[in-house]
Amino acid sequence: MTEAQGDSFFYTLIKDASTAMSRNLSADNQATRRDAIRTVFAAIEGLVWIFRVEVVDAAEATCGLDDDEKSILRERQLAVSEKGQIVSQTRFLTLIATIRFVARIASRINGCDHFDFGGHEWERFRTAIAIRNRITHPKSADDLHVIKDDVSKVTGAFFWLLDRHVEVLSQAVHTRKAYLGEFDEILEKLKGGDPEVTELYNSLRDREA
Repeated sequence: MTEAQGDSFFYTLIKDASTAMSRNLSADNQATRRDAIRTVFAAIEGLVWIFRVEVVDAAEATCGLDDDEKSILRERQLAVSEKGQIVSQTRFLTLIATIRFVARIASRINGCDHFDFGGHEWERFRTAIAIRNRITHPKSADDLHVIKDDVSKVTGAFFWLLDRHVEVLSQAVHTRKAYLGEFDEILEKLKGGDPEVTELYNSLRDREA
């Protein structure tokens, strides 16, 4: 992924999430709540992918990756077929596993822990994943019912992850200086340069308080 591609990808994720949240605030109903959760989690998945790419690049430029880490990142597993041939199988990391794995690499690069995996915010993030899974793979009408607190937990998880993303990459600025400059510029536009998005961001923060 080039810097320009990463920049466009990041900005699209953020704008899609903020637009879906804004629609829900303007017309709060079951459809807009579910749409907000699905769209925000698409942004979360994208942010985690960017987080993974950037931390791995920083690691390769500094402390390096060991063979086991490289094997896991390839998400491939070797097996032997019934014909005795070696075959490669895809083995995807879950969202939770990816965050914890990449966070461990980031802590090695930066010399500090950026995630409190025993804290309240991490538990809220795990709860947000359960909410997303429930409405994405419904088994009854009840699974599709979304209360305001569900949306609040998911948007809170989004902003928490965004904050962690900024913190980790800010600490690794010496290895990704050019990228981080554009990242900060986009984030400032999101939080301060766009009145509509700023109002949305503040209203969501107030609701989380």
